[in-house]
Amino acid sequence: MLRIAAMEKAAHILNTSVPTNVDLRKVAEAVAVRLVGERKQLNIKELKELKMCGHYGGSEFLNMIIDGCMTVVARTQPDLPNPVDPAV
Repeated sequence: MLRIAAMEKAAHILNTSVPTNVDLRKVAEAVAVRLVGERKQLNIKELKELKMCGHYGGSEFLNMIIDGCMTVVARTQPDLPNPVDPAV
């Protein structure tokens, strides 16, 4: 059972870190925008794609969604600090 769990985790990490024919990051960002942005419901095709990405990406895919949500929310924050100047 541990071997199977390790193999599944390895597959999730690979699927979310290297380009494949399923764009997990694109789906994660689209879901994030729907969760904290546009407030438009996912259609059936998008829900099926989300299910497939959850299968292929596991908890790493959920982390991608959360990172996407943080990015969407950060864009709406007026009090963000300025970037650090590397020349200073």
